[in-house]
Amino acid sequence: MKTIEEINQSNVKKILAEKKIPEFFPGDIIKVGVRITEGKRDRIQYFEGVCIAKKNRDINSSFTVRK
Repeated sequence: MKTIEEINQSNVKKILAEKKIPEFFPGDIIKVGVRITEGKRDRIQYFEGVCIAKKNRDINSSFTVRK
C-alpha cells in the first residue's frame, strides 16, 4: 500500500513533466497571472511584485507576492 508521501511525489513528477515551472527565490521580482471569470468571459490579469516568501512542500508548495 502506498503512503500519502509516495502518492504526492508521483503527482509532483507528473506535473513537472507536463509543465516547466520557473525557479525563483524570495527577493526576486516576479510577474503573476490570475485567471478572472466575469460572467461567461475569462481573462488573465497580470501583476508584478516582490516574492516575500516561498514554501517548498511538494504538491502543497506556495509563495507570497507583494505588489
